[in-house]
Amino acid sequence: MKNTSKKDDLLIFALSYLSGIITHFVALSNVIKNADCWQYSSTYQSGAWEVSIGRWLIPLMDMLRGRLNIPYITIGLSCFWISLAVVFFSDIFGLSVKYSLITGGLFVTAPWICSVISYSYCCDSYALGFFLSVLAVWCIVTLGKYSGGGICSGFYNAFLCTVSIFFGMYNSVNDICAHTELSQEDRYIYSIN
Repeated sequence: MKNTSKKDDLLIFALSYLSGIITHFVALSNVIKNADCWQYSSTYQSGAWEVSIGRWLIPLMDMLRGRLNIPYITIGLSCFWISLAVVFFSDIFGLSVKYSLITGGLFVTAPWICSVISYSYCCDSYALGFFLSVLAVWCIVTLGKYSGGGICSGFYNAFLCTVSIFFGMYNSVNDICAHTELSQEDRYIYSIN
C-alpha cells in the first residue's frame, strides 16, 4: 500500500497546496466572484436551507469560521483539505511520488474544484467533505473499518458518490492486479483508463 515516505508525503502535500494557491489566485484575491458571493460578501450565516437539503455540517463549519467570508482563509483551507486528500488518495493506490505529484496537480486544478472554490463563502466546508470522503475510503482499505463514510455527506450529499467511486476503483484495480502481473506504476495507469 504505502509507496512513499513521510518526506515524500510532505512534498506531495506542499506541491499540491502550492498548485492550488497559484491556480485559484484570482478567487483567492477576491477579483472574480460568482453571483452567490456578491450576496455573501463579508459575512455568511448558513442556516435552515442547508440543513433542509442534508448539508447539516455546513452551519457548524460556518460557526467555527466565525461566520466570516474571508476568501484567503476559506480558499487556503480548501487547498489544504484537497492537498491532504491527495496524500491519502496516493496512499490508497500506492502511487509513486511522480504519479502522486501529477495526481495532486490534477486534483487541485480539476474543473469541479474550480467551481467549488468560486463559492468562497462555503468552499472550505465542501473541500473538507471531499477530504473526509477520501479518508473514509482510506479507512476501509487500510484499516478494514467501514465507518466514517456517511459523515462526508453532511457537507454535500454527492460525496457519498465519491466514496463509492473511489472504493469501486480500488476494488477493480486490485481484482485486475490479482489476476495479472502489473507493477505499481501500471496499476495507476490502468486505474485511470
